[in-house]
Amino acid sequence: PVSVEQVVLLGRLGAGRMPGFFSVADRKAAHQALEEVEAADLAGRQIGALSGGQLQRVLLARALVAQPDILILDEPTANIDMRLESDIFDELKVLNRRMTILVVSHDIAFISGYVHRVACLNRTLVCHETRAIQGDLVQALYGGQVRRVEHHHNHDHEHDFPASQAHP
Repeated sequence: PVSVEQVVLLGRLGAGRMPGFFSVADRKAAHQALEEVEAADLAGRQIGALSGGQLQRVLLARALVAQPDILILDEPTANIDMRLESDIFDELKVLNRRMTILVVSHDIAFISGYVHRVACLNRTLVCHETRAIQGDLVQALYGGQVRRVEHHHNHDHEHDFPASQAHP
């Protein structure tokens, strides 16, 4: 069985290291990455015993331990509940202060509260700053009627379309 710490250490392999031969500095970097994503308490646990949200945090730590300039994340919050989704995107927003982050998501309304620009792809690539996204634009991008489903979180930023722009 592989531990959380071992999974995070795998992010250091790109630095010319062989698996199993990690330095004290590598282990310190892994611990710091786990702390940064609030998962340090999971270091000794088996990776297979984690919840979906815990696993996403560990995989993010594995990416961070490589000290990237850019993170490319494909649906980083798939299969986790909305509260954890908000927590992970709050963490990504903090990380975005020091690195570029590209996120693939199908939830434009949710992600708009966390990003500066959205690139929508449906046969054509259309880029917008998030403040320009309105119901008519979303309808045009998706090629049909769009039904707005509002969800609420216990956080202090707004990310849903205004009710005046909703489509039935």
